[in-house]
Amino acid sequence: MQEIKPLPREVVIATPIEYDPIYAVLKIREVAEENGVQKYLYAKLDGDIPEITAGVMGEISVEATFSEVIGTFKVVSKDGGFVRGSIESLTHKVPSNSFIRIQTGQKAKEVK
Repeated sequence: MQEIKPLPREVVIATPIEYDPIYAVLKIREVAEENGVQKYLYAKLDGDIPEITAGVMGEISVEATFSEVIGTFKVVSKDGGFVRGSIESLTHKVPSNSFIRIQTGQKAKEVK
């Protein structure tokens, strides 16, 4: 009896694709307090960004470069050219001239 041998196969290993996030960076216009605790933030939208919807999470920073993230928030609503967010966590108080960023997409990293 002859032995059954599997046919030779060619295996192609695909290189994994890495992605860079794309963010929408917005300036905070107002921070609302409840019982002395910062609870909500309002930021001005620059045009209509369909990826920003209720329930999307974002980050809060003092600088537009986001070198130091001081907290996170969740988008509650979007209307009238403004985004209203519920502050989820903070390391310290949010100054009035802070920024928020929300991931709106991603693009593939260029291979060098």
